[in-house]
Amino acid sequence: VYIEEDPRKADFRVFEEESEAFCDIKIFEVESRVWADREGLWHFTDTKAFADFSIYFESKKGLADFSVFFIDVESFAGCND
Repeated sequence: VYIEEDPRKADFRVFEEESEAFCDIKIFEVESRVWADREGLWHFTDTKAFADFSIYFESKKGLADFSVFFIDVESFAGCND
């Protein structure tokens, strides 16, 4: 995942929730892109060419495509049903 500074260049606009209960996707950040192999496992890169997609962190939830919450436990990563 590459973080864009310009929302027009991002594939998705993302809002970071303060509560796990209200997010669309629970995200666990992995250290290697090799381990970012399923939903909710993200590896951030500083090189856009290495990213599968780019995001822009939106400050207003209404303008975001979806919301995320960063978690500390890998097994809970994924869509928030």
